[in-house]
Amino acid sequence: SFSTVIHACIRANSPQRAARWLAEMVAVGEAPGGSCFSSVVQALARRGDLAAAQRWLREAVERGADVNKACFGAVISACLRAGDLEAADDLLRLAARGGGATGACI
Repeated sequence: SFSTVIHACIRANSPQRAARWLAEMVAVGEAPGGSCFSSVVQALARRGDLAAAQRWLREAVERGADVNKACFGAVISACLRAGDLEAADDLLRLAARGGGATGACI
């Protein structure tokens, strides 16, 4: 399944490949669960690919995926480390509004 491949890519420390599989999953009309989105977003944030991490986090929220608060926290922390306070603030506000996150209080 797509989720198995995505998680294998994450375990292999290949978040960009995992993101490509997530994109393929979406393209063929399968609905990724929150765990697929969260895994990819957090791995991209750890890698420092903030643009992709933010894009996938927003995609997850738009699709109503149940992403966890650790997902938001990982991207917000990465934004802060990169000095992008505006992006961190935007994501914090999104999380505070519920943003699809389980326990979205960050």
